[in-house]
Amino acid sequence: MNLLRKSRLGFFALACSLALLACDDKGSNDKKLCGNNELDEGEACDSTKFAGGNTDCKSYDSVYVSGTLKCDASCKIDTSACKKEGQEDELKCGDGIVQNVGTHKENCDGTAFLENKTQCNQWDTKYTSGAVTCNNDCTVNYDACVLPECGDGIVQNVGDHKENCDMTTFLDDKTQCIQWDTKYASGAVTCNNDCTLNYDTCVLAKCGDGVVQEYDGTIEECDGNAFLEGVTDCKTWSDKFKSGTLTCNTDCTMNESACVPKCGDGVVQVEDNYSEECDDTAILGDITNCSDWSNEYISGTLSCTADCKMDVSACKSKCGDGVLQDEEHYKEECDGSIFFADETACAEWDTKYASGTVTCNNDCTLNYDTCTPKCGDGVLQDEEHYKEECDGDKFYADVNACSEWSNVYKAGTLSCTTDCKVDESTCTPKCGDGVVQTENNYEEDCDGSAFLLDETTCNGWDTQYTSGNVTCNSDCTINYDACVK
Repeated sequence: MNLLRKSRLGFFALACSLALLACDDKGSNDKKLCGNNELDEGEACDSTKFAGGNTDCKSYDSVYVSGTLKCDASCKIDTSACKKEGQEDELKCGDGIVQNVGTHKENCDGTAFLENKTQCNQWDTKYTSGAVTCNNDCTVNYDACVLPECGDGIVQNVGDHKENCDMTTFLDDKTQCIQWDTKYASGAVTCNNDCTLNYDTCVLAKCGDGVVQEYDGTIEECDGNAFLEGVTDCKTWSDKFKSGTLTCNTDCTMNESACVPKCGDGVVQVEDNYSEECDDTAILGDITNCSDWSNEYISGTLSCTADCKMDVSACKSKCGDGVLQDEEHYKEECDGSIFFADETACAEWDTKYASGTVTCNNDCTLNYDTCTPKCGDGVLQDEEHYKEECDGDKFYADVNACSEWSNVYKAGTLSCTTDCKVDESTCTPKCGDGVVQTENNYEEDCDGSAFLLDETTCNGWDTQYTSGNVTCNSDCTINYDACVK
């Protein structure tokens, strides 16, 4: 029994020794695993790997307002770079972390860049290639960036750099003269050394070359034996002709001398695109009396002109007979010394007049030449049917300062026109002073080289654009001409 007991005790002792040895080996292995940049059991982080994949201090613990987590040598979270509220002033350029907290702004820090933007054209679209570096003050350095240049064989239009061609390459592959300017009939453009177009081999369009074309604002109707749209038939050319063949004048206009007109054939034409009032002795509707033709005539006989229009020269007008006409289709304001409602006072006919008497024109309309207007009497009128903005040195609500009259002005004094309207010609506008205005009733997007929120990228103003910089219009609105979709 004693021997068996000793054997069992020895076995247990050996098992415990082996177990302790195994425990020591496992602990040693765990220490070796920390630093392998893999998250193993029991590790909160390992080198650049973090549990949850988040290195933001604020997400890790709400007590922090900014900063980036680090991982210490024992694979535990290091919050030494985290900043609590009030500690923002401790942020500094040179710590290798891009930080933008409060008034502390960085675009880069060492080899770290904001939003990982390292390419030049990611920061400014005027550059075609190259990588930015970081200045000691954590601003972006563009020294290694490449600007577009004429002579590289690539047509580039970036920022203020504009090219129509570059060596043998042309914008939109347009190589023909007429594609660039319709005043040319043929020929191919070449490219100048400054990447502008050269038209030396282009052939100008001209009358007499046998080609119907448009140039310098001139559209040819024909050229020699060539006719616009191939039309040579007079009737097709114009509805006023019934037959004949067109020819071409030396100035490339249509010659209609051989065309036979409809007017003069004794038939009154009433077509969709051509109508006659009469033709020789034939009159539309077989009307010969002036009074039947128009209510303004009292008597007389109609005749026909050479261009098939009604001749009313022999008609006697109702106006001038001393009788005031007030018919449904013909009305007179006056006739000689007779006035409608016997009213001759200017003020009764038009409220803009203060005094005076109307007279009667030869066409039985009123003549206001002797009327005295209210505008100019120095009294500001504000009546139901007549209002003035100003009168002499009198202004509505006593406002004569441009800035009080309209929010678009910052200085200047109003004046008054002869028709009692406000004259703003001497006012100084806010737009154009180089300051972007953002007032309650007046806002500007830009002013000269100044832009709202200092935003000059096209994408910043409108997400439909992918690149390019906006410019400012003369009315202080955004110009998108240089933007690229």
